[in-house]
Amino acid sequence: MKRNVWVAVAGLGVLACAGTSSTAQGPCEAYFDACVKSAPDARAAFLAQCHLDVNGPGRERLGPRLGTCAEAARQAPAACGEAACATPPGTLSGGAACVENEQCESGTCNHSGEGPTVGGYTYPAPCGTCAVALHAGDPCLSGGGICVAGLRCAQGTCRLPAALGERCLLQGPSGSPPAELDCEGNLYCESASGICARIPGMGESCESRCLSPFRCIGGVCGEAPGAADDCTQVGCPGGTLWCNALERKCQEKLVVGAGSACGSESVRCDVGLVCVRGGDRAYCAAPVLRGGACTPERTAPCEAHTICLRGKCDLLDPSACR
Repeated sequence: MKRNVWVAVAGLGVLACAGTSSTAQGPCEAYFDACVKSAPDARAAFLAQCHLDVNGPGRERLGPRLGTCAEAARQAPAACGEAACATPPGTLSGGAACVENEQCESGTCNHSGEGPTVGGYTYPAPCGTCAVALHAGDPCLSGGGICVAGLRCAQGTCRLPAALGERCLLQGPSGSPPAELDCEGNLYCESASGICARIPGMGESCESRCLSPFRCIGGVCGEAPGAADDCTQVGCPGGTLWCNALERKCQEKLVVGAGSACGSESVRCDVGLVCVRGGDRAYCAAPVLRGGACTPERTAPCEAHTICLRGKCDLLDPSACR
């Protein structure tokens, strides 16, 4: 189940860093202050959802992980995007009732239907069932199970990531494309050799990718273009810049307010607004606050960290499904 709410809690994965220090007491408060880059008015909704999540079935590991992440981020803000802040696996076994993927040991909560579509976003049905978790060496082509996080189903078996210099392209059955394994850490699967190689850094030769935040430009890893830089070889960083094809340079996007047209690459909505579609046009609008009505007739989605439930924007309680 995917929610654009965690960068609300339940999607932890890799999160945006604000890099601020925290004196908050609980893990949710400490995590928000250390790692979540969000408008201050979203803090209350985030914390309310976080408190539900850390106390939800299958989420026993979440609170300690948030605390560890916040502590690491106080020492080095970049930790927000590293292993210390990775989503901890859930503890619910296959067949258990679930709301979120992160409750399940397998990392997958299967939902049989969909919820309402509001503001162009289709919310999932609230309750589902955890898929069976498969571990290294388990067969994975018979159906009904999912390889746990960190493993890849290749040649019919759940496999660990390949190490530096090991093969990551495995020959499949006759006539089928090769199966690709994940590579460990800062490695990638080199297409030409089928071997795990180190992701190149600044100033090193590259095929297509470089260590973040560098870009592969003319076969060499370099700084991503900034405002007024050439954008013909590599695109401008997302967010605030766009590539003006006529001038062939990165330019700042025009910031527009509520009711203004949006949807083009040269425009972005002001802070606190989202780009929604209503009829035949797209425009900036404020999201629906918690407790507000969310129906197919409403064009704006629910505010961050909430979901459309029974016609209203609300928090999603992982304890709701048993």
